Amino acid sequence: MKKNGPHRKYCSPNSALTLLCIVFTMAIVEFLWDASNTEHLSRHKITRQEAEETVLLDSMESDIQQHPDEQRVLCLGRTANGRLLTIIYTMRGDAIRVVTGYPMTKRQHRIYFQGR
Repeated sequence: MKKNGPHRKYCSPNSALTLLCIVFTMAIVEFLWDASNTEHLSRHKITRQEAEETVLLDSMESDIQQHPDEQRVLCLGRTANGRLLTIIYTMRGDAIRVVTGYPMTKRQHRIYFQGR
């Protein structure tokens, strides 16, 4: 073993250098908010920020619900603070319109953690 520099790091002359490269892609996502969907969330004590975090951070789409005028996505996820929520949203063009949300049920907990 050979000493390298004043910090006394040890390197084996036969050691291989492994380079780990992580590439992040970042997309800007627009959410559409109005009095109706904000009020639906507030009934379940969910903020707009929590709904957005749930969709964007660590989520899984567990179901697509067909409605007469649109498809709605049932999204299971967690907020930055770890709150487990179910958010139902639809796409309006390139934007996400949250329809409503509520705390995950026990069944949804199982689906979420088994799907990970």
